[in-house]
Amino acid sequence: MSVTGPSGNKITAMVVDQCPGCGNNHLDLFQAGFARLADISRGIIPISWDFVPCGITSPIVLKNKSGTSPWWFSMQVQNSNIAVASLEVSTDAGRTWQRTQRQPYNFFENSAGFRTDFVDVRVTSTSGQTIIVRNVSIVSETTRTAASNFS
Repeated sequence: MSVTGPSGNKITAMVVDQCPGCGNNHLDLFQAGFARLADISRGIIPISWDFVPCGITSPIVLKNKSGTSPWWFSMQVQNSNIAVASLEVSTDAGRTWQRTQRQPYNFFENSAGFRTDFVDVRVTSTSGQTIIVRNVSIVSETTRTAASNFS
């Protein structure tokens, strides 16, 4: 997004999650981004924003949330240049895929886990494109960089 602050200065920011406690049309910016628009002591400032092309060309990154294990699965897709619609997991080399549930904090979860240490992951964008990453470890707080991003 292109975000314009009260003085007309602009930043480009990526939407990474929802802010369930925030009101409509409210952006909760990272402190460094906010500081480029106004003094952070102001807390809340008037802004305007527009969606702009993302421009990311580096591969997506899969990040396991703290606590992820064979018995509880929680993974986030980072660095995506198109909005992510779903994340599915296969434990049988891609013959079948199991859905996960997206949480407001932008992690995809399965509360029962998948009972294995490695899974294949299929990420689908809102435009219908897919990226499959094979043999992804589900160790807590680890990341895996895919071979590509959406085109």
